[in-house]
Amino acid sequence: MNKLTNYEKGYLEGLIDGEGCISLTQRNSGYSVVRPEVVISNTNLKLINKVKKITGGNISTMYHKNPKHKTCYSLKFTSKIMKEILPQLRLVIKEHKRKTILKILVILKKRQHGIGRWYPDYSRKKLLKLVKSFYKNG
Repeated sequence: MNKLTNYEKGYLEGLIDGEGCISLTQRNSGYSVVRPEVVISNTNLKLINKVKKITGGNISTMYHKNPKHKTCYSLKFTSKIMKEILPQLRLVIKEHKRKTILKILVILKKRQHGIGRWYPDYSRKKLLKLVKSFYKNG
């Protein structure tokens, strides 16, 4: 497990609350595929690289057709990173989403190509309840 220093915790908490996005990607109306996501986006590549050095993850680049717009960089956390990093953080604005994502990650086993396999002691009803809670209280 990647143990964060107090400095790293504070840095990540501020970035995730301010520049980050905690979301659920869903396919099919019956919530048959649910993928938790944590993404930090910014136009400063140095900032994104600093976060990647602390956490790992994958950086993607979004170019704009309009030359007045800056290039935007996004760092996306993997499920493994979310399981290691999120329990160490305490957010202000997105705390409910952080807690709910952690509960959802417990339900979903290792996934390939976004398809979740279930732990035997959890049901679809439990996942559906968490997904509704994620959107209702977020």
